[in-house]
Amino acid sequence: CGICRKEECPPASDCRAGLVLDRCGCCNVCGRIEGEKCDNYTLPLQYKDRYGFCGDNMACLLRNDMEDLDINEALCYCKKPGAVCGTDLRTYASVCKLRQEAIQRADDDLAVRDWGPCETHPVISSAPENVTANIHDDLALSCEARGYPIPSLIWEFESAATGKKTKLPGDDQMIALQVRGGPEPYMISSWIQILRVRSTDAGIFSCTVVSKKGIVRAEGTVTV
Repeated sequence: CGICRKEECPPASDCRAGLVLDRCGCCNVCGRIEGEKCDNYTLPLQYKDRYGFCGDNMACLLRNDMEDLDINEALCYCKKPGAVCGTDLRTYASVCKLRQEAIQRADDDLAVRDWGPCETHPVISSAPENVTANIHDDLALSCEARGYPIPSLIWEFESAATGKKTKLPGDDQMIALQVRGGPEPYMISSWIQILRVRSTDAGIFSCTVVSKKGIVRAEGTVTV
């Protein structure tokens, strides 16, 4: 680095992660944002001073998901990980993402409302479908929902022959039910599997999703 002449430094603007000093410690430049590559001084010499430094409230950390033969690299990570709820009632992946958005929108009022995701009404993102099956077929129905707090998911069957309603899986050995989290954050997924379909399996299979923010329901009809 040569002599520092701050009056010759180019202006830095629209910096979503704030200002940092350049590698010579002279001029203000835009900090790297969360998820971008950055300079970590534990890297080999030839891979330093390529990208710059991370912005406000972030640390430049080595990736831990590289293969053995890959050239290591570092990314900017928020020092306070975890989702936050903004005063605009949107969920941000981290407080750093929220601050970057506030700068980009020039919105001085955008701040953290709650530490954690914003509470939302449950929404069914994938509903069970109407299906026509033959006797002795194997059949599967699925239901996916999202919301925060994470909702619970309940299956119910209404017989086409009798109109009787039964909560599933019940004690029917030919019906299996699985529930798991995901595949995305704040989601829950479930499957109903019917082994060797019988005529008595004809009817309406409903998926009800419940949280303290509300209840939603979707259904699919099985015709045999």
